[in-house]
Amino acid sequence: MDIKYRDILKIIGIITMIIDHIGYYLLPDNLWLRVIGRVAMPIFGILFMEGLERNKQENKGYIHRQKQLIIATIIYIIIGLLAGFNSYYLLFSNIIITFILMGWLYLNAERWSVVVFAIVIQLLQFKLDSSLYFASIIFYYQYPPKERYLFIYSLCFAISYYLFPSLSYPQLILLILLYYLSIKLWDYRDISDKIKVSGWAYTLIRYPSKYSLEVYYLHILALLGLQQLL
Repeated sequence: MDIKYRDILKIIGIITMIIDHIGYYLLPDNLWLRVIGRVAMPIFGILFMEGLERNKQENKGYIHRQKQLIIATIIYIIIGLLAGFNSYYLLFSNIIITFILMGWLYLNAERWSVVVFAIVIQLLQFKLDSSLYFASIIFYYQYPPKERYLFIYSLCFAISYYLFPSLSYPQLILLILLYYLSIKLWDYRDISDKIKVSGWAYTLIRYPSKYSLEVYYLHILALLGLQQLL
């Protein structure tokens, strides 16, 4: 069976995202987990931006295009509230809500409004999970190829220090290198060559890649459940 390079990149994003969330929900003092987990943000941020760029020419409203995200988010919040999970984690620490709101701004308002929104959210400490990172991904699309990497690299360095002021210098350096690497990996996302894998490897890679939204919400609910038990 064949898989695409894009599937492998999404699996890298899913694995590092789960590592990040284990650190966020269960082991907040272990910043190395958060450092490794930041690899996921550019992968899913760029993936979402490509979806916006691809669909904005369609004759459909933004809400209609994002109905899968919205419906999944509503179901997730309802399940979380019924289970008695912390409403802060359900509402104000949800990257999908970030994508929905900032995606709407990107398509319907001035581009600078996205950055203003991200900064305000951070200053209010609602922390709609990495909104400033997502803003930097948006600017990835605004700069010529030779300039955008330098721009996003510099911006992410400042953002990383702001979000994680207690990072040691080795952690900060690794964070920036991994973040930059994950951006560069996307240069390979549209390679036409496919990789042949065995049936079990295809299942482990293809299905989580295809159902990444479901993986996101299911693993968050599982971690919130563990958080209550610990």
